[in-house]
Amino acid sequence: MIGGVLGLVLVGAAVMGPVAAQAAATSSPASWSAETIPSGVGVLNGVACPTISDCYAVGGSGTIVATKNSGASWTPGTAPSSSDNLDGIACPSATDCYAVGNFDDQTGAILATTDGGTTWVSQTLPAGYDIGLQAVSCMSSTRCVAVVAEDFSVSPILVTDDGGSTWTNAPLPSGLIAGLFDISCVPGTTDCMAVGFNGALTTSSDGGYTWVQDAPPTSVLDVVSCRTASACIVMAGANGGSEPTYIYTSTDFGSAWTPSSFPSGTQTLSSVACPSSLDCVAVGEFGYPSSSIIASADAGGSWTSQAVPTGTHSLSSVSCPGDDDCIAVGENSSGTALVVSDDPPVPAFGITTTSLPDGSVYSRTNKLRYSATLAADAGNPPYKWSLASGSSLPPGLKLSSKGVISGKATTAGTYPFTIQVVDTKTKTKPKTQNSATAALSITIT
Repeated sequence: MIGGVLGLVLVGAAVMGPVAAQAAATSSPASWSAETIPSGVGVLNGVACPTISDCYAVGGSGTIVATKNSGASWTPGTAPSSSDNLDGIACPSATDCYAVGNFDDQTGAILATTDGGTTWVSQTLPAGYDIGLQAVSCMSSTRCVAVVAEDFSVSPILVTDDGGSTWTNAPLPSGLIAGLFDISCVPGTTDCMAVGFNGALTTSSDGGYTWVQDAPPTSVLDVVSCRTASACIVMAGANGGSEPTYIYTSTDFGSAWTPSSFPSGTQTLSSVACPSSLDCVAVGEFGYPSSSIIASADAGGSWTSQAVPTGTHSLSSVSCPGDDDCIAVGENSSGTALVVSDDPPVPAFGITTTSLPDGSVYSRTNKLRYSATLAADAGNPPYKWSLASGSSLPPGLKLSSKGVISGKATTAGTYPFTIQVVDTKTKTKPKTQNSATAALSITIT
């Protein structure tokens, strides 16, 4: 589904729990498939999935897209008009997200949503941030840390502990002057680790306000992920293959590092996610224009290549909200965005109608009949509709089993009610049937 598709998102379930993941990593790599997103979406740079159902991805020209059904469908979000490029995103909950990048290709930008992506608001940064931010990570919905990827006059670290109302400079350890490529904060703690060039590997145990320099396993580090303070992975080799690739793991929050083994030929690694204590997935390039996905079933100690959908040029970010659910984003052969999955995402059965139009009382001078059609998604059509027990429509209206509300309204007022729908029972055993309900209302004037 990649060729000619303007927007793709790679949704991948490349990890399957400790036992199954071991098999996947050694003998039977998971199968990733590309999924479509709205046309016109450009290359995606970052993705965050706070739940199995909810994922948000960001990219160039202020692109924001979101899914509420595990990648089955994606909806564009609206970023402030001056947003130029968004490089990273963190979502500590299904409703709260922070995206970082730049305005007008120069001024640092942090956007935030508290309503599940319906609205995004620009955050106010300290003076001097005239260059874009690279990455952001959150410990909670109110406490996050963002980093800048270049050397310049102000600190490359910004911290908020009030949900983005204020962002504060956090100085690096004395003598460490470096841009930072990536940051990982452990949810529910005050532990963070950041990496960059010039030997930057620094940790914080107070939520990002003070930092300690640790001994880096190599001079340049591009990627970091700490599932816990005793389960950290760092990677090097994300600059288009111009530097050697390395992977290291630490069980003591960066005091000591152990090298990992990984498939030969892996040239760049841009993101890593570990949904469980054993399972990890990393994405990047295998020499542009060819992408790589590698998986580990032993907490990052060793890695095995996964098959990548044809036409995938690069992968920039991966997020794994569950042991067997991962989404990676990047660029396809058309130069637009891409997502991957071992099983195509299946949308949950449910009622998609969220509101109904108003109506008016039918009379000799106002001969307007009321008509509205209800809608549901997924499951096994055809659907059968009815009113929930104790509910009633406005006088004069009725609901058909096909989901059409119609009739001649006789009495003005606002009438709340609950509708219910069932799909067709499956023919194969075990026979199953889905049901759903929704609270709606109609106002008659």
